[in-house]
Amino acid sequence: MKKNLISIHFDGPIARDHAIQLRTFAKTLGHIQTAIDRAFLDIKYGSIWKYARLSEDDYEQTDFLLQQTREGGFIADLIGSDESNKDTITRINNAVAPAYEQSNSSQPIEQEAISDQLDSRKRNYNAGVQEPVSYETLIHNPDPAQTRAYGDRSIVKEFDQIASAIRGLYIILCKRTIGRKLSPCPEPQ
Repeated sequence: MKKNLISIHFDGPIARDHAIQLRTFAKTLGHIQTAIDRAFLDIKYGSIWKYARLSEDDYEQTDFLLQQTREGGFIADLIGSDESNKDTITRINNAVAPAYEQSNSSQPIEQEAISDQLDSRKRNYNAGVQEPVSYETLIHNPDPAQTRAYGDRSIVKEFDQIASAIRGLYIILCKRTIGRKLSPCPEPQ
Protein backbone atom coordinates (compact mmCIF):
# COMPACT_ATOMS: atom_id res chain seq x y z
CA MET A 1 0.00 0.00 0.00
CA LYS A 2 1.63 3.21 -1.19
CA LYS A 3 1.14 6.17 1.09
CA ASN A 4 0.49 9.73 -0.01
CA LEU A 5 1.59 12.53 2.26
CA ILE A 6 0.58 16.04 3.20
CA SER A 7 2.95 17.57 5.74
CA ILE A 8 2.09 20.51 8.01
CA HIS A 9 5.10 22.33 9.46
CA PHE A 10 4.95 25.16 11.99
CA ASP A 11 8.14 26.73 13.29
CA GLY A 12 9.40 29.93 14.84
CA PRO A 13 7.56 31.77 17.62
CA ILE A 14 4.27 30.07 16.77
CA ALA A 15 5.70 26.64 17.73
CA ARG A 16 6.93 26.95 21.29
CA ASP A 17 8.53 23.79 22.69
CA HIS A 18 7.39 21.84 19.62
CA ALA A 19 3.73 22.64 20.34
CA ILE A 20 1.12 24.98 18.85
CA GLN A 21 -2.25 26.24 20.02
CA LEU A 22 -5.12 23.82 19.57
CA ARG A 23 -7.25 26.49 17.85
CA THR A 24 -4.56 27.12 15.22
CA PHE A 25 -4.06 23.41 14.56
CA ALA A 26 -7.80 22.66 14.43
CA LYS A 27 -8.44 25.48 11.96
CA THR A 28 -5.47 24.35 9.87
CA LEU A 29 -6.77 20.79 9.69
CA GLY A 30 -10.29 21.97 8.80
CA HIS A 31 -9.05 24.14 5.94
CA ILE A 32 -6.75 21.41 4.64
CA GLN A 33 -9.65 18.93 4.66
CA THR A 34 -11.80 21.41 2.73
CA ALA A 35 -8.98 21.88 0.18
CA ILE A 36 -8.73 18.08 -0.14
CA ASP A 37 -12.49 17.83 -0.68
CA ARG A 38 -12.50 20.63 -3.29
CA ALA A 39 -9.55 19.10 -5.16
CA PHE A 40 -11.15 15.64 -5.13
CA LEU A 41 -14.46 16.97 -6.48
CA ASP A 42 -12.62 18.97 -9.15
CA ILE A 43 -10.89 15.79 -10.32
CA LYS A 44 -14.02 13.63 -10.07
CA TYR A 45 -16.30 15.96 -12.05
CA GLY A 46 -13.73 17.82 -14.15
CA SER A 47 -14.71 21.10 -12.51
CA ILE A 48 -15.87 22.51 -9.21
CA TRP A 49 -18.80 24.74 -8.43
CA LYS A 50 -20.02 26.75 -5.50
CA TYR A 51 -21.56 24.67 -2.70
CA ALA A 52 -20.26 21.39 -4.18
CA ARG A 53 -20.17 18.72 -1.49
CA LEU A 54 -18.88 15.18 -1.17
CA SER A 55 -21.32 12.31 -1.44
CA GLU A 56 -21.27 9.61 1.22
CA ASP A 57 -19.25 7.37 -1.12
CA ASP A 58 -16.54 10.01 -1.55
CA TYR A 59 -15.49 10.22 2.10
CA GLU A 60 -13.30 7.12 2.06
CA GLN A 61 -11.35 8.45 -0.94
CA THR A 62 -10.61 11.74 0.84
CA ASP A 63 -9.58 10.30 4.19
CA PHE A 64 -6.13 11.08 5.51
CA LEU A 65 -4.80 9.80 8.83
CA LEU A 66 -2.93 12.10 11.19
CA GLN A 67 0.38 10.56 12.20
CA GLN A 68 2.23 11.30 15.43
CA THR A 69 3.82 14.73 15.31
CA ARG A 70 7.58 15.13 14.82
CA GLU A 71 10.13 17.59 16.13
CA GLY A 72 11.68 20.35 14.05
CA GLY A 73 9.17 22.95 15.10
CA PHE A 74 5.80 21.25 14.99
CA ILE A 75 5.44 18.81 12.10
CA ALA A 76 2.30 16.77 11.49
CA ASP A 77 1.98 14.36 8.59
CA LEU A 78 -1.34 13.42 7.04
CA ILE A 79 -1.15 10.02 5.33
CA GLY A 80 -3.57 8.93 2.62
CA SER A 81 -3.57 5.35 1.36
CA ASP A 82 -6.28 5.54 -1.31
CA GLU A 83 -4.94 5.71 -4.88
CA SER A 84 -6.99 8.85 -5.57
CA ASN A 85 -5.09 10.65 -2.78
CA LYS A 86 -2.05 11.02 -5.05
CA ASP A 87 -4.11 12.81 -7.72
CA THR A 88 -5.77 14.96 -5.06
CA ILE A 89 -2.40 16.03 -3.62
CA THR A 90 -1.14 16.79 -7.14
CA ARG A 91 -4.25 18.90 -7.84
CA ILE A 92 -3.74 20.86 -4.62
CA ASN A 93 -0.08 21.41 -5.45
CA ASN A 94 -0.94 22.57 -8.99
CA ALA A 95 -3.36 25.13 -7.55
CA VAL A 96 -1.17 26.38 -4.70
CA ALA A 97 2.28 26.42 -6.36
CA PRO A 98 1.64 29.34 -8.78
CA ALA A 99 0.07 31.44 -6.01
CA TYR A 100 3.00 30.65 -3.71
CA GLU A 101 5.56 31.50 -6.39
CA GLN A 102 3.74 34.74 -7.19
CA SER A 103 3.68 35.73 -3.51
CA ASN A 104 7.45 35.17 -3.26
CA SER A 105 8.14 37.14 -6.43
CA SER A 106 9.55 40.63 -6.16
CA GLN A 107 7.42 41.64 -9.17
CA PRO A 108 4.33 43.66 -8.22
CA ILE A 109 1.04 41.93 -9.01
CA GLU A 110 -0.68 43.72 -11.86
CA GLN A 111 -4.42 44.01 -11.51
CA GLU A 112 -6.58 45.72 -14.06
CA ALA A 113 -9.35 47.88 -12.62
CA ILE A 114 -12.87 46.56 -13.21
CA SER A 115 -13.81 49.76 -15.04
CA ASP A 116 -10.85 49.23 -17.40
CA GLN A 117 -11.89 45.60 -17.93
CA LEU A 118 -15.42 46.75 -18.74
CA ASP A 119 -14.15 49.32 -21.25
CA SER A 120 -11.89 46.72 -22.85
CA ARG A 121 -14.72 44.21 -23.18
CA LYS A 122 -17.06 46.82 -24.66
CA ARG A 123 -14.41 47.73 -27.25
CA ASN A 124 -13.86 44.05 -28.10
CA TYR A 125 -17.61 43.43 -28.39
CA ASN A 126 -18.18 46.51 -30.57
CA ALA A 127 -15.25 45.49 -32.79
CA GLY A 128 -16.74 42.00 -33.22
CA VAL A 129 -13.78 40.32 -31.51
CA GLN A 130 -15.86 39.12 -28.58
CA GLU A 131 -19.26 37.52 -29.05
CA PRO A 132 -21.92 37.27 -26.38
CA VAL A 133 -22.55 33.85 -24.87
CA SER A 134 -26.02 32.75 -23.84
CA TYR A 135 -26.67 31.80 -20.24
CA GLU A 136 -27.54 28.23 -21.26
CA THR A 137 -24.23 27.86 -23.11
CA LEU A 138 -22.34 29.28 -20.16
CA ILE A 139 -24.00 26.83 -17.76
CA HIS A 140 -23.91 23.69 -19.93
CA ASN A 141 -20.57 24.29 -21.71
CA PRO A 142 -18.41 26.44 -19.44
CA ASP A 143 -14.99 27.59 -20.57
CA PRO A 144 -12.42 25.06 -19.23
CA ALA A 145 -9.95 27.84 -18.39
CA GLN A 146 -12.58 29.61 -16.27
CA THR A 147 -13.61 26.45 -14.43
CA ARG A 148 -9.94 25.60 -13.83
CA ALA A 149 -9.31 29.10 -12.47
CA TYR A 150 -12.34 28.81 -10.18
CA GLY A 151 -11.13 25.41 -8.96
CA ASP A 152 -7.68 26.85 -8.24
CA ARG A 153 -9.17 29.77 -6.31
CA SER A 154 -11.46 27.51 -4.27
CA ILE A 155 -8.45 25.42 -3.21
CA VAL A 156 -6.02 28.31 -2.67
CA LYS A 157 -8.49 30.26 -0.52
CA GLU A 158 -8.28 27.51 2.10
CA PHE A 159 -4.53 28.02 2.41
CA ASP A 160 -5.08 31.76 2.58
CA GLN A 161 -7.41 31.15 5.53
CA ILE A 162 -4.68 29.10 7.23
CA ALA A 163 -2.14 31.88 6.65
CA SER A 164 -4.62 34.45 7.96
CA ALA A 165 -5.09 32.51 11.21
CA ILE A 166 -1.33 32.17 11.60
CA ARG A 167 -0.75 35.88 10.91
CA GLY A 168 -3.36 36.73 13.54
CA LEU A 169 -1.79 34.38 16.07
CA TYR A 170 1.65 35.82 15.27
CA ILE A 171 0.42 39.34 16.05
CA ILE A 172 -1.12 38.16 19.33
CA LEU A 173 2.11 36.37 20.32
CA CYS A 174 4.12 39.43 19.36
CA LYS A 175 1.93 41.70 21.52
CA ARG A 176 2.34 39.34 24.48
CA THR A 177 6.10 39.28 23.97
CA ILE A 178 6.75 43.01 23.67
CA GLY A 179 3.80 44.27 25.67
CA ARG A 180 1.07 46.58 24.49
CA LYS A 181 3.56 49.10 23.13
CA LEU A 182 3.16 50.24 19.56
CA SER A 183 6.64 49.05 18.67
CA PRO A 184 6.63 47.12 15.40
CA CYS A 185 6.75 43.34 15.34
CA PRO A 186 9.15 41.71 12.94
CA GLU A 187 7.40 40.60 9.77
CA PRO A 188 6.28 36.93 9.81
CA GLN A 189 8.19 34.72 7.41
